[in-house]
Amino acid sequence: MALSRHNDYREGHEFDAQAGGSRTLTPLLTSNDQYAIDLQKQMNSKNFRGSASQIKVPDDCTMNMYEETGPSSAVADLNRNHAATDSWYLNGEQHYNYETGAPKDGASNAEKAQVDDFTRMVWRSTSTVSFGIKGKYVAAWYCA
Repeated sequence: MALSRHNDYREGHEFDAQAGGSRTLTPLLTSNDQYAIDLQKQMNSKNFRGSASQIKVPDDCTMNMYEETGPSSAVADLNRNHAATDSWYLNGEQHYNYETGAPKDGASNAEKAQVDDFTRMVWRSTSTVSFGIKGKYVAAWYCA
């Protein structure tokens, strides 16, 4: 399941619990089923054409959007291949500077956007995630 894959990636990420000190593991995400229903309804709309701007994201959430460039069956079987989750994490992490908490120096705008996808997955303040899938598109809402 995509939630499990997200939590696998979050495992081991740390945050500063206090300015002075101790480090604590990032907590696991839970699913927000109502938001997942809302997100899926928006994606199922006849007006949805794959653009993130077509989706109204709740005020307490941010969103990642993925477009499968291979066979559409890869998205249909998200539980097996986790293409979107892997893309958001792996593509973003390679451009993330753990020392500064920002994109690496010289990162392009596209690489900075990938860092945004990555950080949404591992933010400590993110407590729930909801998914929607339509055709070759996968969206995730990360909510506080």
